[in-house]
Amino acid sequence: MTDINGNPVSTVNSGEVIKVYYVRKDARVTIHYRDNTTKLNIIDDETIEGKVFDPYSVKLKDIEGYTLVDKTDNITGTMEENEIEVTLYYAKNVKVTVKYVEETTGNLLGQEIIKTKQGDQVEAKAKDFDEYVLIDRNSIITINVRDEDIEVTFLYEKLKD
Repeated sequence: MTDINGNPVSTVNSGEVIKVYYVRKDARVTIHYRDNTTKLNIIDDETIEGKVFDPYSVKLKDIEGYTLVDKTDNITGTMEENEIEVTLYYAKNVKVTVKYVEETTGNLLGQEIIKTKQGDQVEAKAKDFDEYVLIDRNSIITINVRDEDIEVTFLYEKLKD
């Protein structure tokens, strides 16, 4: 006996048991690790393989030279037939070096390192040193941090005796 499409059809007699087996389809989650500014990948994508209805959880990764700043809302969930894409956004770590220099000799009176990340705004501030006066008018400089290390120099003059 066949159905209207020509497929074989079985007849079930009373008292017989039919076992039906289901196979879950393969599923995948792809994780993108992207630069927050350029939106380009900073390391290779990773995948989590499983079956439809499997739970998944993306582990947040430390990437040298970068700080995680944002992520899509689907870092945990249940796998589906359609591929799931998770994107983690990182900002490049940047170092701001603030130098305090005596103008005529070039002697370094002091130095400060500010660790920050791309996209931040930081303030470099002049300091007071015994027997020296700040030459620059601005004692505070606001810096919009980009993707490169920055150096700021405040110049001082030695007080006359």
